[in-house]
Amino acid sequence: MIYNLYKKANGEDAGQVLAVIGHHDTNVIDAFEVYRITNFDPILVEGFKGNDIKVYGAGRPIWSEITWTPNEKWDLIDTELDLANVAAAIKANPSPEAITSLIGLFGQ
Repeated sequence: MIYNLYKKANGEDAGQVLAVIGHHDTNVIDAFEVYRITNFDPILVEGFKGNDIKVYGAGRPIWSEITWTPNEKWDLIDTELDLANVAAAIKANPSPEAITSLIGLFGQ
């Protein structure tokens, strides 16, 4: 699994929504998984896997909204974090309380 970290680039939640997105190096669409994290109070975590990532918003797959560069909706964040460990922590305990400590790692 390959993981990247993105921040919302525009819209009312610009700069507020972080997404850890992972996909297999085979680029099989069904293998994508997305974890969206907001740094609002309270923090909200949304996980998308399988069919959940295929339809989002106005019928667009969430993985395409995040990773499709020309739409300029999301900025890739260059990080030294081991995002596989971050994703594992989210999977192990996806409660907002458990995610709070992770938000500081991503920076603002």
